[in-house]
Parts: sequence; structure tokens; C-alpha cells
Amino acid sequence: MYVIPTSFEDGELELRVYTSAGVVGIPVPSAGWERGTTYEIPLSVDLTDAEESPNIAGEAIYMGFTGDNGKPLYWSSWNLGASSPEDSGGLYGWADPTGTKRSVELNDYPSANPPEDIAGTGYDIAGKMWGDGWRIPSQNEMWSLLTNSTEEWTTVDGINGVKYTSEVNGNSLFFPVAPVRTGNVVEMGTSTYYWLSGLNEENTELAHTFYIYYREGSLMDYPTAGMQRFLGLPVRPVKE
Repeated sequence: MYVIPTSFEDGELELRVYTSAGVVGIPVPSAGWERGTTYEIPLSVDLTDAEESPNIAGEAIYMGFTGDNGKPLYWSSWNLGASSPEDSGGLYGWADPTGTKRSVELNDYPSANPPEDIAGTGYDIAGKMWGDGWRIPSQNEMWSLLTNSTEEWTTVDGINGVKYTSEVNGNSLFFPVAPVRTGNVVEMGTSTYYWLSGLNEENTELAHTFYIYYREGSLMDYPTAGMQRFLGLPVRPVKE
């Protein structure tokens, strides 16, 4: 069902569907649609090809501060599995280097002896997919981005998100609102979470995340104690 807020001449619209592989655009033909009218359109969509996320590294952007290793830290201009800054990219379980697991069992992620930090290890999907020193950022590195940047809730090509502009050198990053995957179910809620590299040492069922929430002119964004490691969340890679 599609509700048109204004009249639309013959042409084509695009519906954006959130999947475990990212955002899929579905073209929908229109024929003299009129404002305020409800149209029911049957769609048959094959997401087989969409399950293969893009594997193109974003531009390395220096925001003017160092990472945990004391070296200049560069952030990718887009998410892992994305092809543009506004694309939410793939949704991955924490410590799943294959990016393909859909299980909700912690034993698969791993659970028996989860590492305290997966950055740059064999469990780091950013390094597995992009190589060249790319990795998942730490909680401290995310705090550094927040404390060294101004933030603005904005929209890029119809996608909401937060723009971070460095107070050190003026460079900027856009973090799009992204869905959450539980098993094979992908849902867009009111909050967005990004994976960080550290394990919650007090509750090893959780791994650290970066949280974004916007409502009625109020923006909240900060690293959190964590989310269940089997959830599929986006990743914003960094490198020295």
C-alpha cells in the first residue's frame, strides 16, 4: 500500500526496503496518481543478489585526532557493506568475520571465550572485508569523535542521520539511521546502534555499541554498555 501526498504524473517512484544486506531500492511504476488516493501495488522481489553486500572501502577521512594506538585515526566515509555515506550498509553479528551468520545463539559469535576486544583480530569483519588496516573502532575512539566534533541531525538523499564536523580540521562524517537485524528479521526502530570493538566485561552476552536517537528536536548519541552480540548491526570502520 502506498499513499501519495501529492499528485504524480506518469513515471516511476522508488521504494526503499531495509534488508540484512542494506537498503534495496524497488522501482514502482505510476500512472496518473492523484493526491490523497491509496494505491495497492503487488510486488515480487528477489533479494538473493542483495544478500551480497558491496565490498568497496570508503574514503579515509582524518578528523584531526589520534586513535588508541597513538597514531592519526582515519574514519571511513561510509559504513561497511555500503556504497555511499547515506547507505546503512550490511548488518553483522559481533565477532562474526564471515558476515553471514543469522543465528540468535550466542555460541555462534563466539560465546565460550569471547575476546575482550576484536579490533584488528581474526574476528574483526572490517579487516576481513576491506583489509588495508581497516578495523572496528573502540569505545574510546568513538568518544574522541564526539568530543572533537559538532553534531547536526540532518538528511542526505532522503536518509536521516547525524553529521559530525571536526572542530580540529573541519572534515565531516555522516552516520545514517540504520535498522537492526534479529535472526532474519530486519526492523527499523526509533534508535540506531553501531558495533564497537569491545566486549562488556560485566556481561559477556553484550558488546559495546554506539547509540543514536533523535526525537522532537533532541539528539542523543553516545557509546553504550552494549547489545546482544547476535544482533545484526552496522559497522563504521577506522584505520591508522
